[in-house]
Amino acid sequence: MFLPENVKYIIKRLEEHGFCAYAVGGCVRDTLLDAKPNDWDICTNALPKDTVNIFSDYTVVKTGIRHGTIMVIIDREPFEITTFRIDGRYYDNRHPDKVTFVNNLKEDLKRRDFTINAMAYNDKTGICDYFGGINDLKNKIIRCVGDPDKRFTEDALRIIRAVRFSAQLGFNIDERTELSIHKNKGLLSGISRERIKNEFVKILMSNDYNVYYKYKDIFLIFTHNICADINFYKIISALPPILSVRLTAFILYGSKYHNKTALIELSKIFLYDLKFDKKTIKHICCLIRNYDINITNDLKILRKILSEIDHNVLYDILTLKIAGAKNDSESLLYKNALNKICYIKENNICTKVSELNINGNDLIEHGLSDGKKTGILLKKILNTLIEEDLENKKEILIKTAIKIARGSEEWN
Repeated sequence: MFLPENVKYIIKRLEEHGFCAYAVGGCVRDTLLDAKPNDWDICTNALPKDTVNIFSDYTVVKTGIRHGTIMVIIDREPFEITTFRIDGRYYDNRHPDKVTFVNNLKEDLKRRDFTINAMAYNDKTGICDYFGGINDLKNKIIRCVGDPDKRFTEDALRIIRAVRFSAQLGFNIDERTELSIHKNKGLLSGISRERIKNEFVKILMSNDYNVYYKYKDIFLIFTHNICADINFYKIISALPPILSVRLTAFILYGSKYHNKTALIELSKIFLYDLKFDKKTIKHICCLIRNYDINITNDLKILRKILSEIDHNVLYDILTLKIAGAKNDSESLLYKNALNKICYIKENNICTKVSELNINGNDLIEHGLSDGKKTGILLKKILNTLIEEDLENKKEILIKTAIKIARGSEEWN
């Protein structure tokens, strides 16, 4: 199994000081699946104070030292090094009240969540797999280490993590583990919404729609009764991995509300509760508000639509409509419209007042406005520019403004 040079270096340096050390957890799992690990964690029988001393010539972060974890920065890359440990009583279904450091790798691996995450490796020993992780990888199974009820009551976040691993890896959840997930689902109510959000986003960005059906009761714990329906199952794999688009689809196809105002309010409650940022929430509400907009292939009409809503909003709406199209002709209509709005953006074709090569000061300077109705006149100029397909040049726009002002009592 391949280890990066810095991981080999950390393990070797700990060994040179009389300790043992292994790459552990997700990095081992991902490497065995021929996937690139996001990060590399190391476990060791060295106590935290020993690890700090051994790597004193590097930047060491001690924020997790109470639970045996320190972070060493090598070549600007962080590596977590954790002392073998067993956990005490989990007082909040999430965190142990104390940890006890041990000198035994198997005892450390025994406390971990799933068999596929409970493997360790170094070049001397090879893979240490005490709980059948390799076999479960081969059979595409998510299985708790030991008693599932104990694992989930220790840390209830593991309930949705199991669903997330199933969705991301395309694995089935072992029957005993699955029964325990449904049995202990209520424990998720006590888990921070930020943690749940992180897992939910990873599920949403995968293409396994089966989990929304199989674990409907789990999602209902935190989705305010928004639950993906059969239409969502059909389109999820056709949607690109754009979070705002997938979240909008989940809400549109999962809410019992059809009234736009009620749907937007529900979306805000759901998204704020899961601690999504205000920018994302605003964008999703805008998508829902404008979702039923009449789509056409007419370039002028598309430009007028873009004068009212943001380009990214229309792009995402069309992406949703393409995935949910009822037939080939409808799909073709939305694809052609999408191509045209991309053409508009790529060629910097004017669609908004802010993009006009004229402004309020220009109108005042030419005596065309006293400033009070400047915005109205600029909007009329934009509409004329689009309707008559005029060039966005200042001299042309001034002439257009004069024509509008002279032809309307509003400007006399």
